[in-house]
Amino acid sequence: MTYDANGNLNKNLHKNVSTITYNHLNLPTVITFTSGNTIELLYDATGSKLRKTVKVGGVVQYVQDYLGGMEYRQTGAGVKRVESVFHDEGRYYNTNVDASNTLSWRREYNFRDHLGNTRLVFTDRNGNGVVDITGTASTSDVLQENHYYAFGMAFEGAWLQNDPAVRDNKYQYNGKELNDDFGLNWNDYGARWYDAAIGRFTGVDPLADKYTSWSPYTYTFNNPIIFIDPDGRSPETVKPESQAALDMIKNTLTKADAQFVRLDNSGNIDRDFLNSNTSSSSGNFASLQTLVNSETMITVELANSFTSSDSDGNLKSSDMPYMPADEYSDRDLDGSTMSGTSTGESGFLGKTLFPDKEGLQNSPTSELKIIVNSGLSPKGQAEIYSHEANGHAKIYIQTNGDRNAASHQPVGMRETNNTLVNEIVKSKQETIINMKQQ
Repeated sequence: MTYDANGNLNKNLHKNVSTITYNHLNLPTVITFTSGNTIELLYDATGSKLRKTVKVGGVVQYVQDYLGGMEYRQTGAGVKRVESVFHDEGRYYNTNVDASNTLSWRREYNFRDHLGNTRLVFTDRNGNGVVDITGTASTSDVLQENHYYAFGMAFEGAWLQNDPAVRDNKYQYNGKELNDDFGLNWNDYGARWYDAAIGRFTGVDPLADKYTSWSPYTYTFNNPIIFIDPDGRSPETVKPESQAALDMIKNTLTKADAQFVRLDNSGNIDRDFLNSNTSSSSGNFASLQTLVNSETMITVELANSFTSSDSDGNLKSSDMPYMPADEYSDRDLDGSTMSGTSTGESGFLGKTLFPDKEGLQNSPTSELKIIVNSGLSPKGQAEIYSHEANGHAKIYIQTNGDRNAASHQPVGMRETNNTLVNEIVKSKQETIINMKQQ
């Protein structure tokens, strides 16, 4: 293997790749194989792929055009026709793409796992509302089955037989397009390409300066079971487990800042879109950026119980009792206390589980988990999220995993961790103001 001056792989004889030419965005434009075969790629000014042309000895085998969620295909010297229209659950596939101009749509649906990997593609050939598995590739409703090693290389094996008459959905590992022409087997992540056989990207991370402790070619901090990499630049890290959890996060922010909080296709908070807000002066928004831009996977959920792990790995379930407010409830109307709520709701209202194994209650996975009591009102949820996320979780991230710095340190009835208190109170007070303005 050899690399150019920008750190891009430009030869890989293991893949029979003799040269790779790149554009000014460090995206491959021509991949030439030792056989003389080529893959040519065309992009727009922002780096979005517009066309792929595959040639054998200078003879075009096919051309694939990309137009948002639509793709067109021309086979050989044939006519270019629409091939696929993609949607969140799969695609509409034109079975006449190579035959005629008469559209014939087949609805295909994907089963994906928690990392966005396409595991199964199925349809309903006879329209009977049942996924029929017949054992015969040409009649079975299961069109494609995929299994992966941890870093994304496909298993070889006698899975459910794919129909050879059906062109595979190439959006497989992490939902990224597999380019398997001439045995290349690289996934296009957008900002760069990925070789699942070695678990490395073929170019330098454009955001490498943010992760100086990691190789600029590494994939998901070498932890593909927990992290995903949406576009080849950096793994996303904050995942609300429900729409209600996402709304709770937004409720801590101003209306203007909340507009910059959305999910990517994998259900994580979109880092780039969040960071595109450069005019915010909000402490809560800055706290959210700290969490999203960290190297720790963070999940946010609403629940009335949680599972934790002790230092030996033993699991334990704990309930989170909730007490609604009544006329006798104390209400922290201005957010001046660390544990109260302006609504008067009380009980076991929130918990942050750290991913280390140094406490009595730890995260059972390598994720940092933020749990807020699902019985709370929207105002109560937002205030408790401020306590857990912008207090405990943020300090844990900022101190590189210092559990003591991020935890309560009571002496008798007095809290001695003044940094934690200040962060929680400041965030709660901002949340109370923002909720009043919504």
